[in-house]
Amino acid sequence: MIYTDVLIAGGGPVGLALACELGWRGVRALLVEQNPEFGAEPVAKINLVNVRSMEFCRRWGIANQVRHGGFPDDYPMSVQFLTALRGKRIARLDYPSMGAQGEIAQSPVNRQRIPQHLLDPILRRAAQTFESVDARFATRLEACTDHGTHVEATLADVASGARTPVRARYLAACDGAGSAVRKALGIELIGETLSHSLGIYFRCPRLWQAHPHGKAIMNVLVDRGGMWANLNMIDGFKTWRLSMVGATGPDGRPPAMDAADVAAALRRMLGEGDMPDHEVVGLFPWTRRAVVAETYRHGSCFLVGDAAHQLSPTGGFGMNTGFGDAVDLGWKIAATLAGWGGPGLLDSYDAERRPIGARNVAEATSNFRNLRDLPTFDWIDADGAEADARRAALGERFAAETRKEWESLGVQLGYRYGASPIVAEEPGAPPTDDPIRYAPSSWPGARAPHAWLAAGQSTLDLFGHGFRLLDFGAAAGSAATVQRAAADAGVPLRVSAIGDRGIAALYERNLVMVRPDGHVAWRGDAAPPDPAALLNRLRGGPTA
Repeated sequence: MIYTDVLIAGGGPVGLALACELGWRGVRALLVEQNPEFGAEPVAKINLVNVRSMEFCRRWGIANQVRHGGFPDDYPMSVQFLTALRGKRIARLDYPSMGAQGEIAQSPVNRQRIPQHLLDPILRRAAQTFESVDARFATRLEACTDHGTHVEATLADVASGARTPVRARYLAACDGAGSAVRKALGIELIGETLSHSLGIYFRCPRLWQAHPHGKAIMNVLVDRGGMWANLNMIDGFKTWRLSMVGATGPDGRPPAMDAADVAAALRRMLGEGDMPDHEVVGLFPWTRRAVVAETYRHGSCFLVGDAAHQLSPTGGFGMNTGFGDAVDLGWKIAATLAGWGGPGLLDSYDAERRPIGARNVAEATSNFRNLRDLPTFDWIDADGAEADARRAALGERFAAETRKEWESLGVQLGYRYGASPIVAEEPGAPPTDDPIRYAPSSWPGARAPHAWLAAGQSTLDLFGHGFRLLDFGAAAGSAATVQRAAADAGVPLRVSAIGDRGIAALYERNLVMVRPDGHVAWRGDAAPPDPAALLNRLRGGPTA
């Protein structure tokens, strides 16, 4: 029998992120993944680590590795709309390469393009550097039983079939969209199927030189039938994915394609002439869904990542939403195991993360429908001044309607735990949740704003282990009063006095309490009237 605090089912990016978060906190975790640690190059289901996820990578000490993970610094992040690669250009939205994007004012890090087959090894190595983490690959979770107070499970070695029993305090289901754990628990998904798609992965080093429109990370292909596919550059060198949207057979599922069908799809993508030398790597049918689990918790089991929510990839929110799940769950498990987290703390995982899952699902679905719900265009590839003018007008529409898919800092950093049982309520109207623009705020539930304290040190670096009370000049003794109440409650809390008036203005109040995950728990200009009651709420303590 193996005994552990947390059994993590699934070793994809989100499972590995949870292992890193728990390992960083010193929590014993056993991660099991049925695929081998090093095997065939996996399908690149994700390509972007967004700003918030890069902040988590900074916490785990791997932001620099991800930043220089192998995607070329000079490849432009531009998006273009074409009738075909050798056809007419409808619009082009130019965005800088990773090397040219520079710093942003709202964070100590910036987003990073990196395909999954390069990101996964970085996360694996990081997780395995934490002494409290045991990562086992080629190991399958065969069965599990939730006893409420703990979970009992059976692991099977994929090669030998040898079985090992496990007893864990908690089980985190990071086992993907088809989560066996979710199904065993009887948790339903709420939402809809948006489309069936088929991904054609192929290698073609010189494809961008075979057409006149230049390099772009995303090529949206719109012909007389409307938007039918997009061509995504995976590794910045030679690997591409042609995603055929709405590709269905007679049964409503993605059709079986033979070599002739694939060749026809690539010819349609190219538009005319012969395809440059290329190698088809594989065909991968998948279903685009907009769903959220009816609950993220069942007893001692928690759903994380795609097991809890499935999004259209339009916006790149899927894995990054899962990273947010992992960090939220990680600190709450650690606090509960340490004894200072109250009985309601783990319940708040569902209360906080499920609304964010629904928010991001809705945003990704909106992005998808902006392109999918288009009329047909009989004139789209016509020659002449009139067709040129109509394409230009359509291009302006595309640029306006899809901007929030490519520029989504508000989605990345602006999410807020608004109706959380462990966040202090505040009267008034909260900041607007704008998917494009992020306005830093210390409103309770929001991500605490970034500001540079010194060269290389961000305010974000103060947060993580226990609560942090930022004192921007409150009356003498105010911070000490809160600190004594925390000590009496056994809640770890440190005080940081910050005299910078610019940072004080950014944080909006004299006192701001920040949780271990970097979200604001409470703020005020003086000590609260009942610090003990406040601390009890913030730690998920018992209610009267």
